[in-house]
Amino acid sequence: MNQALLNHFFPPRPCAPLPSILLPFGDYPELTKEDVSLSLLKCSPSSAPGPDSIPYSVWTSVHRVFPGILVSLLAPLLCFGHHPSSLMKANGVVLDKPGK
Repeated sequence: MNQALLNHFFPPRPCAPLPSILLPFGDYPELTKEDVSLSLLKCSPSSAPGPDSIPYSVWTSVHRVFPGILVSLLAPLLCFGHHPSSLMKANGVVLDKPGK
């Protein structure tokens, strides 16, 4: 009886379909190589790794060798508001833009 009354007065709604194409936000701060460099400079090489268990020295080395790769991996967070599929099983921390 309880379920019948709930279904009558509060009928279940079907889930809204997910958009097949994600649209970027209208105005989002563009992430640059310099932003990543400045953020990594704030990190102590002797501090404990973050949730991903990767030491900051590794991130700094990756950025030094391939400066655009971290920008490519993190930019969709700002543009679309989600992790790209390549990061779906990763933990990420959005780097704070200096001066903000």
